[in-house]
Amino acid sequence: MAPEKFIHVNHPVNRSIYITVFLFLLTWTAAPVNLYAQMQRPNIIFILSDDIGYEIPTCNGGLSYSTPRLDSMAQHGMRFTQFHAPLCSPSRFMILTGKYNFRNYTKWGEMDHSQKTLGNLFKDAGYKTAYYGKWQLAGGDPSIHIFGFDQYSIWNPLDPSTKELRYKNPHIYENGKFVSDKLTKNKYGDDIFTDSLMNFIDSNKANPFFIYYSMCIGHAPFCPTPDDSVFGIWNTGRPSDTAFFPSMVKYMDKKVGMIIDKVNSLGLANNTVIIFASDNGTGGGVYSEYGDTTLSGGKNTTTELGTHVPLLISWAGKITGGTVNNDLIDCPDILPTFADIAGITVSSDYGILDGVDFAPRLTGDAGTPRDWIFCHFDPQSGNHDTLKRWVQNKTYKLYDTTFSHEFTFYNMVADLGEEHPIPDAALTPEELIIKQQFLDILANIEKGLPAVSSGSVSNTAFSSADIYATIAADGGHSVTERGIVWDTVSNPSLVNNYITKDTGTGSFTVSLKKLKINTTYYVKPFAVNIAGTAYGKEISFTTLSLPVPVATNATGVTDTGFTANWNASAGAKKYGLDVSLYASFSVLSPVQLLQGFDNGTSTQDGWTLSNGISIYTNAGNFGNASPSLQLKATGQQIVSPVLDGNPANELSFWIKGVGTNAVSSLLVEGYDGSNWVTIENIFNLPATGTVKTYNGSSVPVLANNFTRFRFTYTKAGGNLAFDDVTIKYHANTPSFVPGYNNLTVGSASKPVTGLTAATAYYYRIRALDKTGNLSGNSNVITATTTGTGKYIAERPGADSSKNNSQRPAKESGLHASIFPNPGKKDFTLVCKSNNKEPVNIKVWDMFGKMVYQTKYDAGGHCKFGENFAAGIYIAEVMQGENIITLRLVKGSAE
Repeated sequence: MAPEKFIHVNHPVNRSIYITVFLFLLTWTAAPVNLYAQMQRPNIIFILSDDIGYEIPTCNGGLSYSTPRLDSMAQHGMRFTQFHAPLCSPSRFMILTGKYNFRNYTKWGEMDHSQKTLGNLFKDAGYKTAYYGKWQLAGGDPSIHIFGFDQYSIWNPLDPSTKELRYKNPHIYENGKFVSDKLTKNKYGDDIFTDSLMNFIDSNKANPFFIYYSMCIGHAPFCPTPDDSVFGIWNTGRPSDTAFFPSMVKYMDKKVGMIIDKVNSLGLANNTVIIFASDNGTGGGVYSEYGDTTLSGGKNTTTELGTHVPLLISWAGKITGGTVNNDLIDCPDILPTFADIAGITVSSDYGILDGVDFAPRLTGDAGTPRDWIFCHFDPQSGNHDTLKRWVQNKTYKLYDTTFSHEFTFYNMVADLGEEHPIPDAALTPEELIIKQQFLDILANIEKGLPAVSSGSVSNTAFSSADIYATIAADGGHSVTERGIVWDTVSNPSLVNNYITKDTGTGSFTVSLKKLKINTTYYVKPFAVNIAGTAYGKEISFTTLSLPVPVATNATGVTDTGFTANWNASAGAKKYGLDVSLYASFSVLSPVQLLQGFDNGTSTQDGWTLSNGISIYTNAGNFGNASPSLQLKATGQQIVSPVLDGNPANELSFWIKGVGTNAVSSLLVEGYDGSNWVTIENIFNLPATGTVKTYNGSSVPVLANNFTRFRFTYTKAGGNLAFDDVTIKYHANTPSFVPGYNNLTVGSASKPVTGLTAATAYYYRIRALDKTGNLSGNSNVITATTTGTGKYIAERPGADSSKNNSQRPAKESGLHASIFPNPGKKDFTLVCKSNNKEPVNIKVWDMFGKMVYQTKYDAGGHCKFGENFAAGIYIAEVMQGENIITLRLVKGSAE
């Protein structure tokens, strides 16, 4: 680090600058915010509502409540569709510490003072910190300061079981003592908290600040707010009445709006992140309309209605407004994400963190989205005396020891109430893999070991095989080594042979090489972190029995043929010979993957459809597009198969919204081999059938690295018709010289005849035993026929409908020749033309990849190709509208 530089005020120049800046700062004090506030790290205001389920905000699809300010947050920020929080204190402990509850939980509402929290994180980094609202962490004033908060105004500071008033006539605790009941009489708890919060912002607008506002609103008792006419006469001893829940939601929304307005009025919007979330689902007895369904509050249950909660984040100038994020978000993710936003490094004093930082996702970066979330809590009081543990993704959930059932597995999309566990015998192959991954996570997560899913074997050959595996979790520690351990005896370990792939989590593939033929190998994936080594289940495979032959140089090369040669292989009775114009023995051909869903919704041709998707059959509404898929529930997905060639270059599909509204959307994503990347989130779904197309010139542009596509319906109202998917890409098509495709040969050589002069050919060989078993392919040999000639060809992938064919030299006035052709070193292009317009040359290899491009004056010479590999190339020589296409052959330098 370079030495710090100081301003010397007594230097004449610096003194002038110093005075100018000082006068400027004096004048700035009349502005809404101090200059330093625009230069500091971002402020963070975290608003945690109490007992507000995902179905409550209108922006999430709720129809029973008024939430215009939350809707505005979604419109101007990012709305998350997959945030989960299990229940009150367990959720709050995870949010504050970034840890699962088996690391931080002591008893209900009392967090151990040895824990480090969000408050400590920001305070130690120089932030001003404050806490307002529901505390429920016990310990009073000492615990508040121990956990890193400078200022506070809270409810329920000491004994979490105390039944103190929180709404009208609240019991408020500030500066180590309760506020006099005379001062809070006829006041409303959340009014007092927000007033204190705004005073704190006023006092600290010139400093970075962190505010944790834990609202009381949402929790029972349900009672009137100050905006209700009966508030003044309401007796706080009256029982809870769910009739007041809608007005409480409306008042909660109002409080959020007041905080946003305060930030905006001080000019802090671009430097302040505001987060709204909830600690668990809506309270029991509350019924809400959501789409075409009436939902009952699910608090205290572990179903989606008990854990699926809203999450909204706004950050002016940083987050693109109206963005919908479908990543799984878990409570421990909050701490590392906030740390990243603020640029704070979490020290080792915080111990193991289980959260995943999703801050990169706020600004559109790939990040590392979760594939699963985990929950473990034992509240140890009241009716919450059963340990609850589970792993889930967006569709499936596996319980460990909940409700006296072990390892029950549910499809939450098809079975929202989790009433029908799926037995192993009824699981699809994909579901069996998911369940095993969840079992691996449950087995290792509390130990701090990585979770390693079972591997699989592919491309088994005579001396090689590919092994695929997944590190599903890091166990809370960085994975320092992962890979495959293998041996010829069962139960291999790291003391045997092994291959280290890399570090980190996720899927990976290792290629085993130089294996013995006709031998059984035993393989286990492994991962290592500070807690130890974890292994996946053992798998085995047997290599094939024939060695791979070795091809040798061709002999007897003429204008029309050559003799292919190879070394004899032990055990081989015959050989299979391939000859091609391409070193890959294949060409890239355009392919269209077409999928209409007219025959039903069962999975076909590798397509994956969420449960509950049905078929529109009303031809009166959809005409020739009927029948089409009908998506009618939030989160329903359609996933394409993996392309069997290069990534897609065009995607199109047909959609029609049926009764959808402005916040209904279809999220279109592409898979790049490691992550699902958003292509577009389509709002304002068309009421008439529309074909949506993405390619290299569309807006947005289709990236050129997607090998699979996913379509997710975000439902706010109505249904979506979806059909007629077309995916264009290039796939490898086998290409052989006629008669030389696995040609059976009984000796170690074979004359190849009927070829074209001055052309590069490629050959390879395989061995066959007496039972017909094949070895792997040999090395590839290049043989270039002799002779000379001029060749005219169309470059790979050229569109014949465009004006790119050769024009005769006399007609165009452009003459071009390339020599030597074939050539072994480089080529020289000579052009003659009737005009002085520059000449462009572009060269492609036979796979359609441009390998050379330049521009020069007609009449000159252009040399190129010295670094070209042996093979065939297509050169286009262009002058204005005149184009000459020439075929080149680059021979081997040997």
